[in-house]
Amino acid sequence: WTPTEPLMYVTGKARCVACGGAFGTLWIGAGGCCFRCEEGMRARGECPVSARCRASKVQTFCLHARRCIACERWSCVECGVLCGDGEDVAALVERIDPHVVFIDFDRTLCTTKSG
Repeated sequence: WTPTEPLMYVTGKARCVACGGAFGTLWIGAGGCCFRCEEGMRARGECPVSARCRASKVQTFCLHARRCIACERWSCVECGVLCGDGEDVAALVERIDPHVVFIDFDRTLCTTKSG
């Protein structure tokens, strides 16, 4: 068996919010972008998951791993950002004895869906 046309397995009914291309849902990411647009956004240092992150003046994108720290809960030692739950925070504080710790309450201490 051989494909009858190029990329026939990629095409579908889901539309990319960035380029408008039609792809199968497998090829559309969480932010509604296709795999091509998502890769381009990551290469430019933009979050492909949330337009709110892209519009924000706060840099939440890790250029080392090309991942969004806020949307994808990505940890990067080089950036000095670690993601985890309450137990992870307690273990880290005991290990490194920091002067100050910044905690995102909704993602670290609170476990309800609505925050």
